[in-house]
Amino acid sequence: MLGIKLECGFGWATDHGIKPERVGVKVWLGNYRFELRRRAEHEVPKEYWEGESRHGWQVERDGLYETSYLPLGRWCVDGFHNLKTYAEAVGVDNLHLDWILDEFDSSFNELAAGSLKYHMDYAVTYCSPEQRAEYQDLVDRLLEPHPSFTDEEMSILYPPEREGESMFVEGDDGTLTLRSPGPEEKQVYQAHRSRENAWNERINKARHDFVEIMPGLWS
Repeated sequence: MLGIKLECGFGWATDHGIKPERVGVKVWLGNYRFELRRRAEHEVPKEYWEGESRHGWQVERDGLYETSYLPLGRWCVDGFHNLKTYAEAVGVDNLHLDWILDEFDSSFNELAAGSLKYHMDYAVTYCSPEQRAEYQDLVDRLLEPHPSFTDEEMSILYPPEREGESMFVEGDDGTLTLRSPGPEEKQVYQAHRSRENAWNERINKARHDFVEIMPGLWS
């Protein structure tokens, strides 16, 4: 369904009166918005009829937009096409608020990394080269993959000769219990647990480092 919305602004434009860009008409057509308005002071050169059209993109409070600008004397037409939300731009649009509330721990790293990406590439505040390097380092650390079993370890845990074999053994009373791992399997699980513990320590350190710089993440 295509949504249509119309908004009009009325007033007067003088050297010391209402801002001229507030006078005009706005029309929303789905993901598109068009504005016919008076040009702002900084958009009007001395020979205002010689203004230039332009095409690009910009960040607004509710997302990223493809924009077009066409001057028409003292008036102009602005065109906006909603491209992405902030969440889509930084890759966390799969995280919904209800899920975050329920599984905050598992969502924290993605949210933190998404905020850092936003402030590196889309926020109106300046991101210096030093800040960018710090933010990118934090993103890489926050998104470090959980350690997995190596191919060699998997060949020990699931050897071809045991393919299709049940993981359970049946007791004399008919109950099923997990098969006890052999010596080699125990070594594999211990090695993986050690890697997992070291990973948890690195992740927790990255989270604390993020909290330290969090007060500077605003725009």
